[in-house]
Amino acid sequence: MDAITKFSKTGRQSFVFGVLALLALLASPAVWSQAGYVHEMSGTVNVIRGQGTKPTPARPGETFQAGTTFDTGKDGNLVIKFQDGQLAALQPNSTFRVDQYNYNQNNVKSSTAAFSFLKGALRFVSGVIGANNPGGVRLAAGTATIGIRGTDITLLVNANNEVAAASVVSGALTIQSNLGSTVVNQGQFGTSTSTT
Repeated sequence: MDAITKFSKTGRQSFVFGVLALLALLASPAVWSQAGYVHEMSGTVNVIRGQGTKPTPARPGETFQAGTTFDTGKDGNLVIKFQDGQLAALQPNSTFRVDQYNYNQNNVKSSTAAFSFLKGALRFVSGVIGANNPGGVRLAAGTATIGIRGTDITLLVNANNEVAAASVVSGALTIQSNLGSTVVNQGQFGTSTSTT
């Protein structure tokens, strides 16, 4: 009987300790500072976690935070998903950086995000931040700035850092470049090399 009582007491202590450890982990700022996770990938995909760090292979399911750069190789495909539901899907030979990400579930209109799409092909689907605070989402694409007024866009940045093509599946976008500003509406295509 003493052995059963002792086992039961040890089990309760382990359970209580486990619950306390879980609560401490959830209270940790590091857990909540994550911007998103690698939703799916194939081929060669490297991740750089801040300036001066070496690239490491990305893994499905791993989390990331602001300051992270993703680089797909010649056979790499990547889909990353953010806390607010935003998606970024990269095709081979593409580079995408999460410059800033601040998602406040309790005050979505104060949430902001900033990204840099440096090269390649990207499909970007905005999430809760874009729906509630469109001006709070900034996307630089090559030498152009993309104003997102919609939910589903595709961009192609060429070797000259130009938006060679931009298309809108849903919503609209604005391409701001040294040539001026171009609005691309749903079902249309645009480029940073021309304002027509």
